[in-house]
Amino acid sequence: MATQRLIFLSDTHVGTGARTNWYQPALHEPLLVAALDWVCAQSATIAELVVLGDFFDQWTYAPAVRPPSIADIVAANPRVMGPAGALARALTALDGRVSYLSGNHDMLASAADIAAICDGAGRSMRVVTDFPYLPAAGQGQVACAHGQQFSILNAGDWGAMPATGLPVGYFITRVAALWSQQQLGPGQTVADLAGAGEPTGWPVAKDALATLVSSVIEKKLGLAELALGTLLDATAQTDALPVVMPDGSTMTVGQARGALYDDLYDRYKDSGRFPGAAYGDEPAFFALTGTDLGNSLQHFARELGKRHRVVVMGHTHVDLDHPLDPLLGKDSIYANSGFGCPAAPDMQRAQQPLRPTFVEVQVDDVARQLTVLVWMVLPGPVPVVVPAPLAPRKIGF
Repeated sequence: MATQRLIFLSDTHVGTGARTNWYQPALHEPLLVAALDWVCAQSATIAELVVLGDFFDQWTYAPAVRPPSIADIVAANPRVMGPAGALARALTALDGRVSYLSGNHDMLASAADIAAICDGAGRSMRVVTDFPYLPAAGQGQVACAHGQQFSILNAGDWGAMPATGLPVGYFITRVAALWSQQQLGPGQTVADLAGAGEPTGWPVAKDALATLVSSVIEKKLGLAELALGTLLDATAQTDALPVVMPDGSTMTVGQARGALYDDLYDRYKDSGRFPGAAYGDEPAFFALTGTDLGNSLQHFARELGKRHRVVVMGHTHVDLDHPLDPLLGKDSIYANSGFGCPAAPDMQRAQQPLRPTFVEVQVDDVARQLTVLVWMVLPGPVPVVVPAPLAPRKIGF
C-alpha cells in the first residue's frame, strides 16, 4: 500500500461524570463516539490508531472525593468503553491496531486495566511506554508523545512519590477542582463554565502568575509553594486541606506543598529522572515558562523535530493547524491533537468556537511524503467529523 494513515486522538478526559470532570457524558460522549465511529469507517486504510494520553481522567475530582479506578470509569461509560461500545468497535474494525500511551491524568492506568477493555474477540489496546513513540508506519519519521514529559508540574515524579510518581500537578488539579466546584450553581458542572478544560486554568491572572513564576526561577520561592499556595488562597483553604488519594489514604496539601516538591525546578534538570529534560538546553526553564505557563510545547517540538520529520503531541489542548516555520524551520512539522472535552460555552460562542479535534498523518511510501491533517468533530443533534480536514501540511522524507 503506497499510503498508510496514522490517527492520533488524545485528551478526552473521560471520567465518571462527577461535577468537576471536564468530560460530561451528556455533552461529550456523542462527540467522542462520532470520532471513533469515523475511525471505524476509515479502518481499511488506517495503519494504527494511537490513543495519545489522558483518555481517562483520575485527577479532576474535589479533594474530599476518592478518585475512581480505571474500572470505575469504564463501568460509567458503556457506550464508549463497554463490550459493544465505540472503542470496542474500533478495536474490531482495526483488528487490534490501537496503541495506548498514558498521559498525566491517566498515568496510574495499568496494563491490566487497559487489557480489560476489549472487543468480543478479546482484542485490546496495546500499551506503549516508549518515549517518544515511533509508530511503525511512520518509518522513524513520525514521533509522538502525550507531552507531560515536558512539563515540570505534570511529568511523573517518582522522586517525590516513589509508589505512584504523581507530580505536584496532581495536587494542583485536585485543589483546582475544588475552586471550580465553588463556582458552580445548582445543577451545573464544570462543562458549563467557559474555559473549563484548559490545562493552565489557574484562578489567578496570567500576568500575575508570570510575576510569581519569576520568583521560582530566581530561587526566591519554591514552585510547589507558589502553585499550591495560590490555589489555597483562591479557595479560602489552608495547608491542612486533606486530599483523598487513589488508594484511599489521605495527604494534606501542606505535605505536598512542603518537602515533597520543594526542589522541583532544580530536580527537573536531571534527565535520568525526567526524560523530557534530555531535549535542548535549559529544559527546566522552557518546561516551566513554555509548557506550564505558556501552555505550549513548541520549544520541545522543535527539539524532537531535529530528529524526526513530524512530531505529534497532546497535553496542551490546543490543536495546531498551521506551519510553525519560525520555530521549527522547514524540516519538520508539529501537530497537536487538541482535546475532546471543550466546555459548552466555548463550543457555542460565535467567534472561534472550540471543537474536539484529532490528528492524521499520512505516510506515502512512493512519493516519500508525509501529510499532516487536523480533523474536527462538529457538534449537533448527530455529531459528525467534518467532511474535509483543516489545511494539509506536507513534508518530504
